[in-house]
Amino acid sequence: MASLADIGGFALLHPLLQTAAFFLGLTAVYVIMRTLHGHRADRFRMNEDRGVKTHMTLGALYVSTLLFGFLLGPVMAVLAGFSPFQTLHSFIGIAIAGLVVAGGSLGLYLSKGGERVRFIHMTIQLTSLALLAFQAATGIMLLLS
Repeated sequence: MASLADIGGFALLHPLLQTAAFFLGLTAVYVIMRTLHGHRADRFRMNEDRGVKTHMTLGALYVSTLLFGFLLGPVMAVLAGFSPFQTLHSFIGIAIAGLVVAGGSLGLYLSKGGERVRFIHMTIQLTSLALLAFQAATGIMLLLS
């Protein structure tokens, strides 16, 4: 079994991508909340069209970064001598990937006028962010074991 040190800098790519995805997701939430629910006198309130476009761009980056990091996870596990898809960390990762794809698809539908899915989109994506935070803790436990 190879150690993480044997893999080199590649070992950091998966956690760095997932951390970046987490912050992209949080930023997307922040932007849309400021756009739609900021006070009228709030100097940080964005133009609604610009805010929604920024939210969609950040959301697309969130989905693509997270999925790319998800694909690197099993590769890193094999290189480190772990069996992929046999840990709580990997099962949570599979759930997150499914939620993010579903939430992103609903976001695209929402952008085309499908207002009735707004709450579902929000719930799915916030759930994925919460699970991503929990998954980070399980990943740290794996690295320390």
